[in-house]
Amino acid sequence: MTTALLLTRYANGERNFQLADLHGFDLTGADLTGADFTGAELTDTVLTGAVLRETSFKAVRLVGMDLRGVDLTQANLGAG
Repeated sequence: MTTALLLTRYANGERNFQLADLHGFDLTGADLTGADFTGAELTDTVLTGAVLRETSFKAVRLVGMDLRGVDLTQANLGAG
């Protein structure tokens, strides 16, 4: 998957991105409210200024991610 494909699928109503490999994606400023990234590979992903309200990051390693200015209101950052 590419960044453009992820954003297109999200715009078309898809919210399930469980186990997706998003390593190194640049999602600066993206609004991904309500997405489910459970178990996804997000190492080195840039999320600066992204809107991630009510988004699930269960079982995700938050390594090398740029989270400056990210809205994580009611996001699930649990272990699983």
